[in-house]
Amino acid sequence: MASQLLPPLGMAQSNGRARVVVERVRPEIDNGRFPVKCIAGDAVTVEADIFTDGQDLVTGEILYRLVQEETWRRVTMKSIGNDRWRADIPASEVGRYLYTVEGWIDRFGTWRHTMIKRIGSGQDVRTDCLIGANLVEDAASRAGDEDAGKLRGWARKLRNENDLEQSKREALGAELAALVQCYPDRRFAVRYEK
Repeated sequence: MASQLLPPLGMAQSNGRARVVVERVRPEIDNGRFPVKCIAGDAVTVEADIFTDGQDLVTGEILYRLVQEETWRRVTMKSIGNDRWRADIPASEVGRYLYTVEGWIDRFGTWRHTMIKRIGSGQDVRTDCLIGANLVEDAASRAGDEDAGKLRGWARKLRNENDLEQSKREALGAELAALVQCYPDRRFAVRYEK
C-alpha cells in the first residue's frame, strides 16, 4: 500500500473551523515515498494521532481504495488512548492500494458526553436537550428515509419539555448514539496530507 498526496478535505470551505489535527500516520515508509507491503488476504493496521484544541471529542476513519478505483472505502478508527487511533484495512485483493486518515469533531458525541455528566450531577438539562435535538435533526438530514424518520422521532422526544425524564433517557440511549454515528457531520473534516 502506498500513500498519495491528497487535497486536505474541509480546508478551503472551513473558514478556520477545521480544528482537527491528523498526524503521525503509521505505517508510512520514508514519508510515503515507498509502499507498505503485505500478503493478499491480510490486514494492514493503520494508526494515527487525531486531536483537537479544547474539550471536544474527535473521531476518525481510514479511507482506502485500490489505485484503479475512484471511490474511497471507509473504516472507522477506534481510540487506543492518548490521542492515538487504530483500525485495520483489509487487503483482500492483490494490487496497489492508497490510504489516508480523516478526522473531525464529533459534535454529537461531545454533546452526549457532556449530557451524561450534567444528568449525573443533577443539572437542569432542558436547553441541552434542545441542542441535542438539533444535532439529531442535522444527522437526519444526511440519512436515508427510514433512518431519517427514526432520527426525527428521537429529536421530537428530546424536545418534549413535558417529559424531561424521557428526554434524558433518549439522550443517553445507545441506539440513538449508534444511529447518529452512522451519519456524521464531516463538513470540517481534515485529511492527512498524504
